[in-house]
Amino acid sequence: MTGGFDLRRDEVGAFINLKAFADHMPFWKAGAILPKYQEIRRSAPHLFHSGDPSAARPIFITHRWDDRGHPDPTGWQLRALLNLGRHYNYQNPDICFWYDYMSLPQKRRTAADRKLFQRGLSNIRRTVGRCANISLISRTGSSHEDDLAAMLERGWILFELYIARRNMKASLPVFERSGGTLEHGRMNYYGWDDIVPELSTMVAPDSREAIHQWFLSKGITCTNGSDLAYLAALLQEELSRYDSDLPPPGIEFDQPVDFSAGQIARYAFVNGSNLSHRFPNLFIEDLTFYQTGSGEARWRGVARKRPAVPALDLWLAVAQDEAKARMVAAATGRSPMYPGLHFAFRKAATGGLEMLVTLTP
Repeated sequence: MTGGFDLRRDEVGAFINLKAFADHMPFWKAGAILPKYQEIRRSAPHLFHSGDPSAARPIFITHRWDDRGHPDPTGWQLRALLNLGRHYNYQNPDICFWYDYMSLPQKRRTAADRKLFQRGLSNIRRTVGRCANISLISRTGSSHEDDLAAMLERGWILFELYIARRNMKASLPVFERSGGTLEHGRMNYYGWDDIVPELSTMVAPDSREAIHQWFLSKGITCTNGSDLAYLAALLQEELSRYDSDLPPPGIEFDQPVDFSAGQIARYAFVNGSNLSHRFPNLFIEDLTFYQTGSGEARWRGVARKRPAVPALDLWLAVAQDEAKARMVAAATGRSPMYPGLHFAFRKAATGGLEMLVTLTP
């Protein structure tokens, strides 16, 4: 989690003050497009938020680069941000937003610019996790659904949305197709499942290799191809912060457990899943919902230790009871502990047992 992280400008880049941005009259002229960081620094430094973003309502803007040379050559994203600044829900003068093109130095950087750019990129996971999220959805298909689906094929966009979801920061989609106004997103998208599915229900979250292969299998791309492996590593780090052989606080392995609704949220069991993306070494077998006589919602099951994901695509020597420990079904080679993975076993030449783990075909 990212709760203690400081959004200092020299660490994450500049936040833009939304009110100052919406009041900047040159942006309202026909043909205006978003300025890059260096242009704001040179000609409109008052747009940079001068206070502590954490004390206000910081917003992270997830968006597509609609052209390799400029994220918004048509100006629709600029107009959407202007609309945001004039919306009655966003009138607090301390609201600020982070938008990569305006918040970090762009190409033709000085040495100091390069250092700030690298620090901002290194801290991107924590920046996203501290901010509410607004996603600008460019028109690419024939419907809102097509446009959103195309956005979710972009590695950086998917990464930002998964990090925001992990930190329970709501996302509001703003569609070019709807004129860059908030109304369509506010009326039709109510929760995270409307935007992006929970990653840890589809792929083992504690394996960067599995996440990377899953990206590739789903056709997720980045303009810079090497970024995809980098994003997988950042996601794995975010989704697997608890690294221990010990059970989480308040849990004993191989013992019955009983959870209140608050505990289900604290342990981060996702959508009724037996897996906790906060504690990847924990699996609840036979997780069952019930109600007490007073009507209180509760869940019960048995806590099991979930071994870490091994290296993929390699035959590895394992113990004879490995399949049982990992709850692998003999008929399918799958385990509820490891979404998206397939297990195969064979006798080794030495007489022991070997295991091969691959992405589910």
